[in-house]
Amino acid sequence: MRHITCLLLAFCLLPFNCLVGEDSPPKDDFFTAEVEPILQQHCYKCHGNGKDRGGFNLYTHQALLKGGESGPAFNPDSPESSLILEAVNYDSLEMPPDGKLPQVKIDVIARWIKLGAHIPERTDVIAPHKDPVVNDETRSHWSFVPVKQPDVPQVAGDWGKNPIDAFVFSKLQSHELSPSDSADRRTLMRRVHYDLLGLPPDPADVEAFANDSNPKAYENLVDKLLESPHYGEHWSRYWLDLVRYAESNSFERDNPKPFVWKYRDYVIQS
Repeated sequence: MRHITCLLLAFCLLPFNCLVGEDSPPKDDFFTAEVEPILQQHCYKCHGNGKDRGGFNLYTHQALLKGGESGPAFNPDSPESSLILEAVNYDSLEMPPDGKLPQVKIDVIARWIKLGAHIPERTDVIAPHKDPVVNDETRSHWSFVPVKQPDVPQVAGDWGKNPIDAFVFSKLQSHELSPSDSADRRTLMRRVHYDLLGLPPDPADVEAFANDSNPKAYENLVDKLLESPHYGEHWSRYWLDLVRYAESNSFERDNPKPFVWKYRDYVIQS
C-alpha cells in the first residue's frame, strides 16, 4: 500500500508537460501563436468573423463543426479525415484557392486538428451577412421597376384640375370617400408658405393674393416661393440635421469649426 501511495504522489508531482508531452502546449496559446496567424493571412478574408463564403465560417469551433455547403469542416470522431485537412492538402477541395499552403503551415493546421481544433471562446462574434434573395417577388419591388408613364384614371365628376388630382380622386372613390372642399385663397396662401418656407406669410401678401384675379396667381406664388432663399434655408435644415451639422465641436470642446458655414451655404444654394 505504501508503494502505491508513493507512486501516486510522484505521478501528481510530475510537471504538466511530462504528462501531456512536450509537443502539447496549452490549447489557447497554441491556437493564438501558431494557428490563428495562418488563418488570418489565408482564410479570414472569406471565412473570418462575419464572413461565410460558401456557407462556411471558421471563426468559432461551433462554426467548424457546422461547416458549409460541402459539409462539416471538422470531424471530432475522426480528426484525420476532417474536410479542412482535405482542403489544405488539395485532396478533394483546394483551399486557399490562390495557392497551396507551404508544408510547414499545413503541418500546423494538421496538428491543430489532431488536438481537437480548439478555438478559444469568442466574445466578438458577428453574424455573417446574408446575400439578399433574388426572385420574381424581390425583383418587383418598386425601386427596381423602371419608371414609366402610368395611365391616368378615368373618374366621374369635375373635381380636380390635373392628372395628379385624378389619382387622388380615384383612390378616394375606391374607399367611398369624398374630397374636401377647395381651400379659400387666404388658407391656400398660408398652407403653401408653411410647406415651402416653414414661415407664415406677411399679412399684406395674403391680401394681395386673395385679391389677385390672375388665373395663374397660384402658380406665380409657388414659383416666387421656390426662388426664395428661405426655401433653401427651410429644406436644407433636414439634410443638415441628418449629417449633424454644427458650427462648433459641442459641449466637450466648444471651439468653433472655421469655414464650416461654407458647407451650410452650399447646401442652401443647392
